[in-house]
Amino acid sequence: MDYEFFNVHFDLDDLEIRSLLGTAPYRLVSAAEAARSGRLSRYVMELREVTERGVLEKDDNTRTQLEDKLLLQANILLIIREMLSLIREQGENKTDAGSVTPFAVDAAHAIEEKLSHSLFDNLSIASVAKELNMSRSQCTKLFIKTYGLSPRQYVSRRKLMLAKEMLVASYLPISEIAERLGFQSASHFSRQFRRWTGLSPTAFKPKH
Repeated sequence: MDYEFFNVHFDLDDLEIRSLLGTAPYRLVSAAEAARSGRLSRYVMELREVTERGVLEKDDNTRTQLEDKLLLQANILLIIREMLSLIREQGENKTDAGSVTPFAVDAAHAIEEKLSHSLFDNLSIASVAKELNMSRSQCTKLFIKTYGLSPRQYVSRRKLMLAKEMLVASYLPISEIAERLGFQSASHFSRQFRRWTGLSPTAFKPKH
């Protein structure tokens, strides 16, 4: 019997969705389950059609290429939505011995809130742990268990999102963006941004 599959790598900034997907066990969605959904099979078919057109290949029709990339992303998100529905129906997100406990979720939310409010102050996880009367390692483990990434990764991703937004949607100079994001200097920000994206802030910034 022949099988066809997609291997899709994606990232989600929504921590609640990330937590739900991350704590659900791996499972196979059978053809019968997909057929009951109705929409899932259609989204997968559209995803297949887009990939067969060679979305990532460079061609002369830039507009069609951009539309196909948007269609690809849209169908991936719709597939994720259907998978979340299946997880809810199966009750696989209920707490068990290996799942996230209510204490872990509450602690992770408290850590996330403190990191979010001090995003530009370079607040250390050790300081957060001390405020919450926990050890640094316990803080990190609870955060990773709930959100699927470390506190340091969370802060980096938040800063990256804000950096991209400022570079694209404002006329602020690189030095001011670096200062607003809490970097020591424009060169420090540029080095970090290049590590994140492979591009310098100047190269990423649109040419108006």
